[in-house]
Amino acid sequence: MTALRRRTLLAVLLAGGTMTACTEQDDSATDGTGGASDGGGEAADPGAVVAESSFFLRHTEVAVRLHPIVRSGEHLVLTVDLTAEGDAAEFEDQYVVGGTLTGEATSAWSDGWGSASGGDTRDFLGVRLVDLAGDQVASTAVDAEGETVGVRADNGETADSGTQALAGTVQIAFADPGTDALAVYLPKLPLVIDVPVIEADVPAVEGAEEQLDLSAIEEAPLEPMLLMSQDLAEPLRETRELGATTVAISSDVLFDSSSADLDRKAKSALDEAAQRIESHEPGPVTVIGHTDSVDSDASNLTLSKERAAAVATALEKRLDTSDYELSTDGKGEAEPIASNDTEGGKALNRRVEIVLETPLREEEVTREMPEFEGRAGTAAEGVRFDGSEQWVLRPFDLQLGAARMLEDHLVVTLEVTPRDEDRSGVTGIGQFDDGIGMPTEPDGVSTYTLLASSGAVGVLVGSVLTYPAFHRAGGPSETTRPLTDLSLNTAADGGVPRILELVFPRDIAGVEAGAEVALQYGTTGPLAFANESTWRMTEVPIGA
Repeated sequence: MTALRRRTLLAVLLAGGTMTACTEQDDSATDGTGGASDGGGEAADPGAVVAESSFFLRHTEVAVRLHPIVRSGEHLVLTVDLTAEGDAAEFEDQYVVGGTLTGEATSAWSDGWGSASGGDTRDFLGVRLVDLAGDQVASTAVDAEGETVGVRADNGETADSGTQALAGTVQIAFADPGTDALAVYLPKLPLVIDVPVIEADVPAVEGAEEQLDLSAIEEAPLEPMLLMSQDLAEPLRETRELGATTVAISSDVLFDSSSADLDRKAKSALDEAAQRIESHEPGPVTVIGHTDSVDSDASNLTLSKERAAAVATALEKRLDTSDYELSTDGKGEAEPIASNDTEGGKALNRRVEIVLETPLREEEVTREMPEFEGRAGTAAEGVRFDGSEQWVLRPFDLQLGAARMLEDHLVVTLEVTPRDEDRSGVTGIGQFDDGIGMPTEPDGVSTYTLLASSGAVGVLVGSVLTYPAFHRAGGPSETTRPLTDLSLNTAADGGVPRILELVFPRDIAGVEAGAEVALQYGTTGPLAFANESTWRMTEVPIGA
């Protein structure tokens, strides 16, 4: 078990936590670890191997080889080869049976709760092309039925006993962001960067019943990254997308029930909101009131407008209105962000939003990190769970592989290793994220999505917790997904490590090469909830 763990972590560290695609066509260009090479020139051959790595299906190591991304008309095509070798009886015990290697990869690289998290069950939803410089994410293209436009084929050698060699190829269509190189997000592997995009014919997939049909594409999602953060010291949440920033304040700390008169306890939240506004360049500011569904539509609309006006009046005393011109609006109960069927959902819907469309100034972190009551450890120590915590079904270790900056984005590699000997093929490792790590969820994201991903694990700087980048993934359900593994609940064998890769939005205050930050799942303070599986990892060094 130890040897497996050491090998995987070593490969990540050798690559600085990422894999850099080599561009030599000669096989000697790769170093066998998935790390960066000294290759030069441009790979014009769609059959060339530009990056290599591996991951585990149960306790079978699967080698992964990436080819250049091929541009064909308005779309891109990614081709990935998979191979594994082992004892036939072992494969049988692990359900990794000859001829189904790509089928197992489909499960590992899709949405683990797709049937419950918005109904998006398309294959390979977790595989994405990432334009880090342009802050865009391309999800799998879909056909008229909402299924991924792609092909997969297995062509390994099957055997009843002895050594068995499995092999297969996965080919997926995406939108074209228009760049010459992209990062490739493959769940359970470090991010692969600088994969070249070439003009060439789409390579045929050996053994496929039908080849890739790009004319079947109905939609090819290409969407911007969405930033979501919350202040653990104040009841403020922030989202940022396409140049617009929204700061949301809970109405429960601003007003008494059904009132538009500001409460005395509102002062701290309003002071912080004014500081958030001043962290942006001068420009117009819109204050929008929202309510829950209690009372009539008409009275809720009136209350929301009155509350927006009250907040705007208070902000006028804290801001230079010649720099920040304030306007107000009210939406009543028309734009909920949570269900009004629960008290918690109603509380989230009662809010006042402050919308800014100007860029951030250089921001300094002034608040201290709040105290924390969950599991904690430094990056050097890791965080350990013994399996007795609520929602935690097995003991496991959580360790840092790497944290580094790529195109001003923080990219974090975590390694999770179950410490038990369970190899039943039933239990996954998603237990540290029980789906309630965020106080609110962006449109298109369900609790089930967070249950099956590490999307609720944030980077903590001072008192502000910022989550991994979210993006819309299109499809019939118009789903939104975090730029993380979406299938933590697939079976994990005891003693076998699993890589969790988290890609964060750019422009997070205090996040830069050379800085130290914390990683945290679960919250404390005004937005706290009861959850024994919360954890914090401190003293996380960020590399270049």
